Amino acid sequence: MMKDKKITWKKQKEITKAMRVGQALPVEPERGNQPYDISELSTQESPSKSFNMTSRSIINKESREDIEKRGGYERPQYRGGVCVNRDHLKDQFVNKLAFGMEDPVREYRKMKAKELQAPKKEAADRFTELENEIKEREEFLKSMEKLGQGQKYEAGIKSEISSIIREMEKIDLERNEELERKRAQIQSKNSSITN
Repeated sequence: MMKDKKITWKKQKEITKAMRVGQALPVEPERGNQPYDISELSTQESPSKSFNMTSRSIINKESREDIEKRGGYERPQYRGGVCVNRDHLKDQFVNKLAFGMEDPVREYRKMKAKELQAPKKEAADRFTELENEIKEREEFLKSMEKLGQGQKYEAGIKSEISSIIREMEKIDLERNEELERKRAQIQSKNSSITN
């Protein structure tokens, strides 16, 4: 807009500075469409080029006592705030990203304490556990066959089932041997009592 009005660069700079600082805009005397009068320019006083203390305004000048009374030389004392342990917060954030919890050690200890307080269940029979595993694998294979993926999983599942059956046979042999030993002990006791 200033370029449209053909304002000089110097005036544009003064206007933008006044707008930025919040001062009144510079006033330019109205000349109309008349050209400059050379005699008018020569009669105006040129601004002084040198700076001296007499040219300064002394209206707002304060004495040292006035400045000291209003506290101009006093510096406010620094009062630090509460110190926050940022390292602890960083560790919590890293643990939250890595483990999904802020303090995994505390959570682990809580879990262990619950396990110790919980009543211990009797040891499950390994043979029945293996039977359940075989049933689960057979059900999985049937569901995959329904979906058309049976051939993909069949070999792996059958090999797992065969290894489980071998483990069941070992358990069965151990149990049979143990039963035979117990029978032999009972028979030896019975024969010694009858004699």
